[in-house]
Amino acid sequence: RALNPDFILNQPRYHGASVLMSGRNFGCGSSREHAPWGLVEYGFKVIIAPSFADIFFQNSIKCLTHHLILAKIIHIMKKFYLAPLHAYQYISRMLPGSCRYYPTCSEYAKWHFELNRADKALAQTTLRILRCNQLFDGGIDYPVIKYTPPKLLCLAKTIPKIKYWIVPKEKNLYYVVKDYDAYE
Repeated sequence: RALNPDFILNQPRYHGASVLMSGRNFGCGSSREHAPWGLVEYGFKVIIAPSFADIFFQNSIKCLTHHLILAKIIHIMKKFYLAPLHAYQYISRMLPGSCRYYPTCSEYAKWHFELNRADKALAQTTLRILRCNQLFDGGIDYPVIKYTPPKLLCLAKTIPKIKYWIVPKEKNLYYVVKDYDAYE
Protein backbone atom coordinates (compact mmCIF):
# COMPACT_ATOMS: atom_id res chain seq x y z
CA ARG A 1 0.00 0.00 0.00
CA ALA A 2 1.35 3.43 -0.95
CA LEU A 3 2.04 6.04 1.71
CA ASN A 4 -0.42 8.91 1.94
CA PRO A 5 1.61 12.01 0.96
CA ASP A 6 -0.89 14.30 2.73
CA PHE A 7 -0.24 12.68 6.12
CA ILE A 8 2.02 15.07 8.03
CA LEU A 9 4.56 12.43 9.11
CA ASN A 10 5.05 11.37 5.47
CA GLN A 11 6.11 14.86 4.37
CA PRO A 12 9.83 15.01 3.45
CA ARG A 13 10.62 17.96 5.75
CA TYR A 14 9.76 15.85 8.81
CA HIS A 15 11.81 12.74 7.91
CA GLY A 16 14.31 12.05 10.67
CA ALA A 17 12.47 14.15 13.28
CA SER A 18 13.21 12.83 16.77
CA VAL A 19 11.23 15.34 18.83
CA LEU A 20 7.44 15.49 18.67
CA MET A 21 5.71 18.55 20.13
CA SER A 22 2.01 18.13 20.83
CA GLY A 23 -0.95 19.64 22.60
CA ARG A 24 -2.63 18.58 25.84
CA ASN A 25 -3.60 15.00 26.69
CA PHE A 26 -1.21 13.41 24.20
CA GLY A 27 -2.00 9.75 23.50
CA CYS A 28 -5.72 10.04 24.22
CA GLY A 29 -7.47 7.18 22.42
CA SER A 30 -4.25 5.14 22.26
CA SER A 31 -5.05 2.57 24.93
CA ARG A 32 -2.93 -0.25 23.49
CA GLU A 33 0.79 -0.93 23.93
CA HIS A 34 1.26 -0.51 20.19
CA ALA A 35 1.01 3.29 20.39
CA PRO A 36 4.30 3.87 22.29
CA TRP A 37 6.00 1.11 20.30
CA GLY A 38 4.96 2.74 17.02
CA LEU A 39 6.34 6.12 18.10
CA VAL A 40 9.65 4.56 19.07
CA GLU A 41 9.87 2.63 15.80
CA TYR A 42 9.14 5.80 13.85
CA GLY A 43 12.20 7.34 15.53
CA PHE A 44 10.79 9.71 18.12
CA LYS A 45 12.99 9.97 21.17
CA VAL A 46 11.11 12.71 23.04
CA ILE A 47 7.51 13.83 23.08
CA ILE A 48 6.89 17.24 24.56
CA ALA A 49 3.32 17.79 25.70
CA PRO A 50 1.67 19.67 28.56
CA SER A 51 -0.01 16.43 29.66
CA PHE A 52 -0.37 12.79 28.62
CA ALA A 53 -3.38 10.48 28.61
CA ASP A 54 -3.15 8.18 31.64
CA ILE A 55 -3.38 4.86 29.77
CA PHE A 56 -0.83 5.95 27.16
CA PHE A 57 1.50 7.13 29.94
CA GLN A 58 1.20 3.82 31.84
CA ASN A 59 1.76 1.81 28.65
CA SER A 60 4.87 3.86 27.92
CA ILE A 61 6.26 2.92 31.34
CA LYS A 62 5.32 -0.78 30.93
CA CYS A 63 6.81 -0.96 27.45
CA LEU A 64 10.08 0.56 28.69
CA THR A 65 9.77 3.51 26.33
CA HIS A 66 11.08 5.77 29.07
CA HIS A 67 12.50 8.25 26.62
CA LEU A 68 8.96 9.11 25.49
CA ILE A 69 8.02 10.29 28.95
CA LEU A 70 11.27 12.11 29.59
CA ALA A 71 9.67 15.50 29.02
CA LYS A 72 7.14 14.90 31.80
CA ILE A 73 9.78 13.68 34.28
CA ILE A 74 12.03 16.65 33.48
CA HIS A 75 9.07 18.98 34.02
CA ILE A 76 8.43 17.48 37.48
CA MET A 77 12.12 17.72 38.46
CA LYS A 78 12.32 21.33 37.30
CA LYS A 79 9.32 22.20 39.46
CA PHE A 80 11.11 20.60 42.42
CA TYR A 81 14.21 22.78 41.91
CA LEU A 82 12.31 25.95 40.99
CA ALA A 83 9.98 25.94 44.03
CA PRO A 84 12.61 27.27 46.50
CA LEU A 85 13.68 29.89 43.95
CA HIS A 86 10.12 31.14 43.56
CA ALA A 87 9.78 31.31 47.36
CA TYR A 88 13.06 33.23 47.66
CA GLN A 89 12.01 35.66 44.92
CA TYR A 90 8.69 36.26 46.67
CA ILE A 91 10.40 37.06 49.98
CA SER A 92 13.22 39.09 48.40
CA ARG A 93 10.70 41.52 46.86
CA MET A 94 10.17 42.85 50.37
CA LEU A 95 13.92 43.46 50.88
CA PRO A 96 16.25 46.00 49.26
CA GLY A 97 18.01 44.72 46.13
CA SER A 98 21.59 43.60 46.66
CA CYS A 99 22.61 41.61 43.58
CA ARG A 100 25.51 43.09 41.63
CA TYR A 101 24.54 41.44 38.36
CA TYR A 102 21.84 41.51 35.74
CA PRO A 103 19.94 39.23 35.68
CA THR A 104 19.83 38.83 39.45
CA CYS A 105 21.32 35.66 40.92
CA SER A 106 17.89 34.15 41.56
CA GLU A 107 16.72 34.92 37.98
CA TYR A 108 20.02 33.52 36.66
CA ALA A 109 19.43 30.32 38.66
CA LYS A 110 15.81 30.11 37.52
CA TRP A 111 16.78 30.43 33.86
CA HIS A 112 19.48 27.77 34.24
CA PHE A 113 17.14 25.31 35.97
CA GLU A 114 14.49 25.84 33.30
CA LEU A 115 16.88 25.31 30.37
CA ASN A 116 19.74 23.15 31.63
CA ARG A 117 20.37 19.84 33.38
CA ALA A 118 20.02 20.09 37.15
CA ASP A 119 23.69 19.32 37.90
CA LYS A 120 24.95 21.93 35.43
CA ALA A 121 22.39 24.47 36.62
CA LEU A 122 23.44 23.95 40.25
CA ALA A 123 27.14 24.28 39.43
CA GLN A 124 26.64 27.45 37.33
CA THR A 125 24.35 29.01 39.95
CA THR A 126 26.82 28.28 42.75
CA LEU A 127 29.67 29.90 40.79
CA ARG A 128 27.49 32.94 40.07
CA ILE A 129 26.52 33.37 43.74
CA LEU A 130 30.20 33.12 44.74
CA ARG A 131 30.98 35.96 42.27
CA CYS A 132 28.20 38.17 43.64
CA ASN A 133 30.23 40.12 46.21
CA GLN A 134 32.33 43.28 46.58
CA LEU A 135 35.43 41.65 45.03
CA PHE A 136 33.77 41.51 41.59
CA ASP A 137 32.47 44.43 39.56
CA GLY A 138 29.16 42.85 38.64
CA GLY A 139 27.36 43.87 35.46
CA ILE A 140 25.53 41.94 32.78
CA ASP A 141 26.08 38.19 33.00
CA TYR A 142 23.62 36.15 30.94
CA PRO A 143 23.53 32.39 31.49
CA VAL A 144 25.39 30.35 28.87
CA ILE A 145 24.06 26.92 27.95
CA LYS A 146 25.15 24.15 25.60
CA TYR A 147 22.45 23.63 23.01
CA THR A 148 21.95 21.67 19.83
CA PRO A 149 18.75 22.61 18.01
CA PRO A 150 16.65 19.47 17.37
CA LYS A 151 14.79 18.69 14.18
CA LEU A 152 11.27 19.45 15.36
CA LEU A 153 7.83 18.32 14.29
CA CYS A 154 5.10 20.48 15.84
CA LEU A 155 1.55 19.12 15.85
CA ALA A 156 0.26 21.64 18.39
CA LYS A 157 -2.65 23.78 17.25
CA THR A 158 -1.04 26.93 18.61
CA ILE A 159 2.61 27.89 18.76
CA PRO A 160 3.65 28.83 22.30
CA LYS A 161 4.98 32.30 23.00
CA ILE A 162 8.72 32.68 23.17
CA LYS A 163 9.92 32.92 26.77
CA TYR A 164 13.69 32.82 26.17
CA TRP A 165 15.84 33.81 23.23
CA ILE A 166 18.81 31.53 22.60
CA VAL A 167 21.56 33.79 21.20
CA PRO A 168 24.70 32.20 19.69
CA LYS A 169 27.94 32.79 21.55
CA GLU A 170 30.37 30.25 20.03
CA LYS A 171 30.09 26.76 18.55
CA ASN A 172 27.43 24.94 20.68
CA LEU A 173 27.28 27.60 23.41
CA TYR A 174 24.39 30.06 23.58
CA TYR A 175 23.40 33.00 25.76
CA VAL A 176 19.96 32.83 27.34
CA VAL A 177 18.02 36.10 27.23
CA LYS A 178 14.52 36.29 28.69
CA ASP A 179 11.68 37.89 26.76
CA TYR A 180 9.88 39.83 29.48
CA ASP A 181 6.88 40.46 27.22
CA ALA A 182 6.22 36.69 27.19
CA TYR A 183 3.89 35.00 29.64
CA GLU A 184 5.13 33.87 33.04
